[in-house]
Amino acid sequence: MSANRISTQLAKQIERFSIGSYFKLDGNKDGTLWHVTDVGTRVVVAIKHRPGWMSGPPYAVVETVFDENDQVVMVPCMEPVLVSADGADTKEDA
Repeated sequence: MSANRISTQLAKQIERFSIGSYFKLDGNKDGTLWHVTDVGTRVVVAIKHRPGWMSGPPYAVVETVFDENDQVVMVPCMEPVLVSADGADTKEDA
């Protein structure tokens, strides 16, 4: 496989993520939700989503770097939402 084709595939994988977006790891049984804090040309940096700890940046949790080998199992997902007692949707990190 040519280097140009590999870089095109990597660019397509990176495009799925943006700062503030969320993803899960395919095959991860615990359902951990990750919050993207930075996107580079080859890596995505994220923190484990922990309600109550999401006021930032800076965040009070460790950032994890996901390289191109990790990105094949990263599955983008929607922003987490809490439902209040009256049934209205509210943002979780408020």
